Amino acid sequence: MIRPIALILALIIPIASPQIDRLKSEREEKVRERKRVELRLRGAIEREKGLLAELERLDRSLYRLNAELRRYAREADRIEKELEAVRAEMKRLAEEERALRSRVCSRLRAIYKAGYPSPMRGYLAVLLSAGSLAEMISLAKYVSAIAEADRRLLEEFKGKVAELKRRRAELEEKARELEGMRATIERKRREVERARRRREELLDRCQREKETYARALRELERSIEMLDRLINRLSGGERIDGELRIEGLGSFSPPVKGAIVPNISPRLKGVTIKAPKGEEVLSIGDGIVEYARWFDGLGLGLMVIINHGNGYRSLYAHLGEIFVREGERVEKGQAIGIVGETGSLLGPALYFEIRRGLIPIDIRRWLR
Repeated sequence: MIRPIALILALIIPIASPQIDRLKSEREEKVRERKRVELRLRGAIEREKGLLAELERLDRSLYRLNAELRRYAREADRIEKELEAVRAEMKRLAEEERALRSRVCSRLRAIYKAGYPSPMRGYLAVLLSAGSLAEMISLAKYVSAIAEADRRLLEEFKGKVAELKRRRAELEEKARELEGMRATIERKRREVERARRRREELLDRCQREKETYARALRELERSIEMLDRLINRLSGGERIDGELRIEGLGSFSPPVKGAIVPNISPRLKGVTIKAPKGEEVLSIGDGIVEYARWFDGLGLGLMVIINHGNGYRSLYAHLGEIFVREGERVEKGQAIGIVGETGSLLGPALYFEIRRGLIPIDIRRWLR
């Protein structure tokens, strides 16, 4: 029985082998096709992502990169200062080393001129020149003091030379560290520039494509609803007495100087102020910071909300940086951040609102 089976297998295997290879090839092609489809699907999903969502991702990336850039720049400054301190210390040590070298050389020359090939023979010669035992004992004290002073001088000289070598090695290490830090800073600058260009391209596409712009507005309107819910949560259970009047806040100046421009959406009830990027944004009154971070939705970026009491709150969005923390008490005129463009479709600007309870106040006539 074994021989016929072996014969059959011997006949089948050569026939089956090309079929198996073909099936394997087909399977590999199917796997490749599936990967291509997955890639196309991921690309379609990415294209369907809202403009504000992509803008938010870019803004957060830019914020992180700029923070890293500032941190590396501070580190480079610190290393530069340390480098200067090491250079100054090396200069001082080199001067001390030269002075000690001169003293040691002078001492050795004096001993040599006296006819002694080494300091030890010079000390012995002085002792042997004594005329009596008492004189030798007396000279021995002086010779011992001189020998000790010479020993200390030589030890100090060797120590200074060793210290100078150590500081020189430290200087070289600091210089290498600084060079590496500068290379990192340059790399981070290029990353920031790439992210900035990507953001500009995104905004340019938004302005050119009506559907993209309309989609961004729809996203923003959903975020405005989130903002209303946030204010509602912050003011939950709050009792507001008296008439709704902005005078309840007292007189105030705009949080930043600039031109008031139309809001990106009519559902935004505050004002958008175009101002230079990096300009300080000031609190319009005393109060407690209730919110100081990225907005949970889209289109407002870094945002601060300050509770001024009696139901009044001021809101500052699109900030480039935030200087205050939640729970912190701030004073009127205190800088709470700087103008940025986080979440903004209009470039550097400040979106500013005042609300009493849930109701936004029309503040345009106070800001003109």
